[in-house]
Amino acid sequence: MDLDRSARAQRETAKVLEAYKNVVQKSWDKDYISARTRLVQALRLKRNLVDFANFDPLQYAEDRETREAINSIANDHEIIAIAIERDIIDEDFYRDWFLSTYIQDYEALEAYIVQVRTLTETPALYIKFQALAERWREEKAAAVRQAEREASIIANRARR
Repeated sequence: MDLDRSARAQRETAKVLEAYKNVVQKSWDKDYISARTRLVQALRLKRNLVDFANFDPLQYAEDRETREAINSIANDHEIIAIAIERDIIDEDFYRDWFLSTYIQDYEALEAYIVQVRTLTETPALYIKFQALAERWREEKAAAVRQAEREASIIANRARR
């Protein structure tokens, strides 16, 4: 019995460590930082990311690099979702660090993903990323609603 508990504890520790390594690696990885920067720039310029979904050659090198950045970020999020689903990395640790970014990236890339799925006839493309982002978004909204209810109760008590 204690061996089972010890093995589970070691497994949990290993999953947290893998999530930690992933987060730290991203913090220093020049390719990841470059891809995130390019995606953020495109969003700040209010570029329609669907324009990058077409796999025809893009006229400008900058546009090709933006498409590569979009795909890199989406691929990374898909890999993370698969690793969480397969219990390779710790979901709680990763969610604590990337919750808002993960959800925001999905919302920013959603139309792009739908377009790429259509063009490539690959309906399952980034499906794990989508599922995890939607689940986290729902959980975050539920937590916000709960916090608002609790704040309202406290405020009502204070008025009495």
